[in-house]
Amino acid sequence: MTALERARVRRLVGTFAQALEEPERVAEFERLLGRSGSHCPTPGRVKNTITGIMYRDEPAILAWEIGNELRCKRCRGTTRYVDTIRELARTLRAQGARQLIADGGEGHDDDSSAYPGLSNTYTVRGDEGASFSKLATLSELDMLSYHFYPGSGKTGLDTGRDARIWIERHEQIARAAGKVAYFGEFGHDLPPERDGERSFVFHGWLGHTLDQSTGSLAVLWQLVPVSREGAKERQYAVVYDQERHTLGVLAFWAASLRRATP
Repeated sequence: MTALERARVRRLVGTFAQALEEPERVAEFERLLGRSGSHCPTPGRVKNTITGIMYRDEPAILAWEIGNELRCKRCRGTTRYVDTIRELARTLRAQGARQLIADGGEGHDDDSSAYPGLSNTYTVRGDEGASFSKLATLSELDMLSYHFYPGSGKTGLDTGRDARIWIERHEQIARAAGKVAYFGEFGHDLPPERDGERSFVFHGWLGHTLDQSTGSLAVLWQLVPVSREGAKERQYAVVYDQERHTLGVLAFWAASLRRATP
């Protein structure tokens, strides 16, 4: 990338980050995206450098996410968050995306009554300005994501009953709206010496997602080699050359999905 291209990408990303809190910036973001050129990997404009297939036709791409864990505290009580996701999804489709389109969110909501029994309502009372249930009404979205990280530093929810409610209600809300919900991220920040404990927790979550709730997809954050060092790089990591119990659980559920696929 040239210095000019890097500057354009920084401007594009910066405008996207502001679009949620300032709706008037959505149009600016769309204009920039339309003028972005080949350095911005829009589906209808760029080829996969390995396969030579245009991104819009690439069969290896299941779906496009609008963004990862978008929030907007200043949007609370307004339609800004949902309106912005709608416009960005339309723009993505207009740019040539033929695959499914998803939001990429954490599953935060603004209707605690839809999640009876949670021990902590922080994630479902609208504090972060996001609304899973309102996104479910958008015809522009095909898939809706939800993430789960237990504990006081994240969702404030526990690994047992809270996790089951969180999974079950997101799957049900999406299904009722004709959408596919997917467990876009999950993790439990335990050290390798607590491998047995984590494997038990993951087995419960995946069983509730893929079996009891008949979910379609669950994605671990994250699986890393032992060579990855540093607290940030290893956060929530399952070390694949150390944690055999957790790896066994992941392999079991991966195999069950393969068996269930026609």
